[in-house]
Amino acid sequence: MGVREVEFEDLPAVAELFVAAGWQAPRRQDWTRLWVDNPAVKLDRPRPCRGWVLEKDQRLVGYMGNLTQLYSWRGRILRSATATHFFVLPEFRGMSLQLVLPFVRQQHVDLLLNTTASAEASQVFQFLKFARLPQPDFDVSNYWVSRPVGFVRAALRKKGLPPQLARIAAPVAGPVLGLEHWFRGRRPKSPGTRDITIDVNGAEVVGAEFDDFWDSKRAESGRLLAVRSAQILRHRFGGDGSAQPPRVIRAWREERLVGYTICVRFDTAEIGLKRLRIADLMADQDGPLVVHELLAAAFQEARQTRVHILEVIGYPTHIRELLELARPLRWKRESWPYLYKTDDPALQAALESPSSWYPTLLDGDGC
Repeated sequence: MGVREVEFEDLPAVAELFVAAGWQAPRRQDWTRLWVDNPAVKLDRPRPCRGWVLEKDQRLVGYMGNLTQLYSWRGRILRSATATHFFVLPEFRGMSLQLVLPFVRQQHVDLLLNTTASAEASQVFQFLKFARLPQPDFDVSNYWVSRPVGFVRAALRKKGLPPQLARIAAPVAGPVLGLEHWFRGRRPKSPGTRDITIDVNGAEVVGAEFDDFWDSKRAESGRLLAVRSAQILRHRFGGDGSAQPPRVIRAWREERLVGYTICVRFDTAEIGLKRLRIADLMADQDGPLVVHELLAAAFQEARQTRVHILEVIGYPTHIRELLELARPLRWKRESWPYLYKTDDPALQAALESPSSWYPTLLDGDGC
């Protein structure tokens, strides 16, 4: 058994591991975006490791990617590393720790993250002294049903009903669910703010106004924030050739950007569920009116594109309290998904406070 850094030539073998794990196989352009074009690897520091493979008799039996990001904290630019696509073939699971140790011991990073930890991975990382994100209810997702018939059909299939029966039952049960949600007010609504305008586009619209907005957000507080410059947002959400590209929803007050949200598709094909996730949402001074306008616009985008649910994961408590006003449904994950570790004493002390975080799917590999 041996562990080494992954090379581009390992792509076919790693793709086989992805398929075995039930994931979409990576393409060369995906790796190029992560490890070559990524602005976070171009700092005046040594190149971070791309990831690691576990070998047995010249056969790849395990893989862990290393996603590099930039963070802003108290005037400093930090480099983070996120463990992503951690998978070892079942017969070699006893060797999983060999892949995790080089991730933990890597140099030239300030913060280590695992933002989508499974129950098994969570146990391994917590054994290595990773701490939980100190945000209450971060393991709870909020969602709103935008297409009741499609949602009910997917829910029945998840419960084990044959697809044909689910198709028959959904047109009967779906309208009942929709009526119940309408009666209870389970949907984001626009507050009708007259001085705020909304537009919806692709990531190609991300321009200099996002740099101005980012500068203002960075100055608002001492939170740890993933860098959201126009360059980084375009890299993260644009140009990947997806058939369902992310949607950028902007909020304007006159000619000034006062907030935005970026939505990504995250469908579950095996049950036919079409899901739109809010990958990132920020508002000037976290203003409630802007947050509600953006949330309502995202829900409308879900309806217009015939997506079944709009889902929100993460965000600090004061933002989640605003979301609660739209009466979302909830589901709870089996494990705590967001873990972190740092060797910087000052950063560690700060991150023990919930107020130091603004966690969204932009952090790590959640989107």
